[in-house]
Amino acid sequence: MKRKLKILLMLIALPFLAYSEQTRGKPMTTDEKEVRATHCVIMDAMIAKDRATLEKHYAPDMTFRHMSGKVQTRSEYFDDIVGGKLNYYKATTSSLEVKTDGKTAEVAYTHTLDALAYGARGAWPFSGTMYMEKRSGVWVVCPRK
Repeated sequence: MKRKLKILLMLIALPFLAYSEQTRGKPMTTDEKEVRATHCVIMDAMIAKDRATLEKHYAPDMTFRHMSGKVQTRSEYFDDIVGGKLNYYKATTSSLEVKTDGKTAEVAYTHTLDALAYGARGAWPFSGTMYMEKRSGVWVVCPRK
């Protein structure tokens, strides 16, 4: 079942990838396509509360800073997602720029998260940059070095 879900998620991501490739005027590299697909998989895993997928794509030493300034370890953040303190309903990405260099990537994003976060419901816009490394064939979000 999980394999079918992952295949479905990848199929959903393909039109976005093709559109992005067409709009920037040059073909994307395989790494750029993989990074974009990984971003989609991560967003979908947050909504589905899929801890295994989140753990696969986030380095163990990641920390997360909330709008309130609260900082959580990877484990604490995933506990809150799976435990229902953080409920993500929809993620809309309006901008995603990917730069790859060998086994590393820098991803600048703008998206809106529709969520119920610690009792507050809303649609919050976020912009930022995440850093990824390709580890054993898997793109993983890592702390900036």
